[in-house]
Amino acid sequence: MYDTDQSQRSEMGAVGKKYGYSSPEMTELWKKQQPIDEANIKRLIEIIETHGWPGHRLVGDKASTAAFLSAATC
Repeated sequence: MYDTDQSQRSEMGAVGKKYGYSSPEMTELWKKQQPIDEANIKRLIEIIETHGWPGHRLVGDKASTAAFLSAATC
């Protein structure tokens, strides 16, 4: 979840600075990111319903950060 969430977003930062955050290039990146966000949120809800919040003690730092970042997109 972390890798899929962040790979596109790092590109968005560069594209936003170069072309503007309301540019057609950004619109295209958001079209690609939206299904990723939806899939990550769906999976996060499944994890929470089964195990509770995936904190760092349960899943480690990277996965708990992924949970936080995914929840922040809601």
